[in-house]
Amino acid sequence: MDFSTGSIAFENGPTWNERRRWLFGVINQFCLGKKDLGNRVNLENRINIEADYLCQEMDKPDTSFNPRHYINNAVSNIVCTACFGDRFEYTDPQFKELIKGTRYLFQHTGVSSPGNIVPILYYTPLYKEFRGVVTSMKDFINDIIRKHAETFDSGDIRDIIDAYILESQKHGKDDNSFSQDTLWRAIFDLFNAGTDTTSSTILWIITYLLNYPQIQKKVQHEVDEVLGQEKAPKYSDRLSMPFLEATIMEVQRLSNVIPLFNRATTENVNVHGYNIPAETPVLVNFWNIHLHPDNWERPLNFEPERFLSDDLMTIKKHEAFMPFGIGRRSCIGYLMAKMEIFIFTATLIQRFTFKVPDGEPTPSVKDYVPGLSLVPKPFKIFAIKR
Repeated sequence: MDFSTGSIAFENGPTWNERRRWLFGVINQFCLGKKDLGNRVNLENRINIEADYLCQEMDKPDTSFNPRHYINNAVSNIVCTACFGDRFEYTDPQFKELIKGTRYLFQHTGVSSPGNIVPILYYTPLYKEFRGVVTSMKDFINDIIRKHAETFDSGDIRDIIDAYILESQKHGKDDNSFSQDTLWRAIFDLFNAGTDTTSSTILWIITYLLNYPQIQKKVQHEVDEVLGQEKAPKYSDRLSMPFLEATIMEVQRLSNVIPLFNRATTENVNVHGYNIPAETPVLVNFWNIHLHPDNWERPLNFEPERFLSDDLMTIKKHEAFMPFGIGRRSCIGYLMAKMEIFIFTATLIQRFTFKVPDGEPTPSVKDYVPGLSLVPKPFKIFAIKR
């Protein structure tokens, strides 16, 4: 099994670069609701619809619950809409298996995991279950790709799979840049990364609001002033809600959902007097960048105001803030992720007040489930309808 061919995250070279640049443009077209592809996907509207489903699931009067399952479902459905053209019911057995697979892969993958240090281990009995999960997800994705190919209409682009098929037809069979044989791997990357990192960020936001109830009240007040109790939030509303935006950014800075990421040099380079040969593995330490005192005053404090201008009306940019990476290998779906995080968070704050059940400890902002990404340890909440 080849884990890298066709990958958006781990492949390299001119073919990867062309495919990545194209996919970045398609995702942004869907996010912005443009009609360049003649598509019917407007992800902002879909996020609003899914936010309603999420709130219905979380509306549990007098009942405490772990929010992770519901948030994972909602976020994953946005990725499903972008990739597959439709959402799943939360009770759908195949959907449950997809979510379960994503959780497993992220918990058993990491820059320090044995398979990343010695890649051949992926083909040994040690990673038998891992390979089984990948194969199951690959088969599921390829089945959807097959059905798309059978019903493909160049005048009705339903999702990323359709857009890819259209692009592959333009390139022809002899051009491997958009081979349909490796399409599953790009969708696999988008589904897994897009589900786990965004849902983990929203869980961290809830965790911090539980720990800082005064911040929760403040963002609720801002949301009420701008949206009231009825208006659905739009991504453009973030310009009118700088404190909510700053709160999200501060949670991203402190939680470091992806604390480390492995890359490699493409040529010999010299960094601050250190010679690094070509093809040397390099770890990017976002944790250090986001928490280093040279970059931030009181780096361990939760202070959303650090991202606000002196008049508290606009967002200040920080060079050391990079939750989606930086440069040509930054997160390809960062716009979609930012839209989801903002709209889901604004909707939840608009609809509910989050509290810790009596007798339950407030979830720690320092405890997490280790893996490729950092997820808060399981906790229960009351979502009190406003």
